[in-house]
This record gives sequence, structure tokens and C-alpha cells, in this order.
Amino acid sequence: MKAELLFLLIAAHCVCDFSLQSGTMAREKRRASTTELQAKVPWFWWLAAHAVIQGLGVLLVTRSLPLALAETGAHFVIDFGKGEGWYGMAGDQGLHLACKLCWWGLA
Repeated sequence: MKAELLFLLIAAHCVCDFSLQSGTMAREKRRASTTELQAKVPWFWWLAAHAVIQGLGVLLVTRSLPLALAETGAHFVIDFGKGEGWYGMAGDQGLHLACKLCWWGLA
């Protein structure tokens, strides 16, 4: 059961980070975006929405609201850092995987 939980956490992350995140969301969640849409819907709303979707994925897998809230906050911070250019895709995904390992250990 433990290995299954880790697999489900990673699979939910993949679905939420790649399948459910549109190109528009990926672009607009960056503070540096200068599109016309950015003037109507600020970057932090896009980033928060994406982070909440990730938190929902953790909630559905673990049935734990505290872990879901932790994921939401961590995902927001990690993706903000990537958007600021502090690290690239590998660093971003590595940090997300580290979070999943933490949730797995706590669950």
C-alpha cells in the first residue's frame, strides 16, 4: 500500500502539472508575463489556481486536508521560484518530487 500511495502522488502530480495546466496558465502564472490577459487577471491568481489544483490532487490521493494545504503552499512557492528564473525545469520537478516524498512519509 505504501508504494501505491507514492505512485498515486506522483501520478496525480503529473496529471495536474502537465495535463490540467494549459499553456495559458503556464504563461500567465509568471510574474514577468506582459500579455493583455495579465492586465485583466494578475499572475498570482493563475499561480494560486494551479497550486490549488495540485493541492486537490494530494487531497484526493491522501484524504488529508493538512497535506493538501501543505502541497498548495509548497507548489505556489516552488512555481514562483521557477517563474523568477531561480531554477529550471529539472530543479522545479525535483522540488515537487521531494514534496511528494515528504507527503508520502507523513501519510
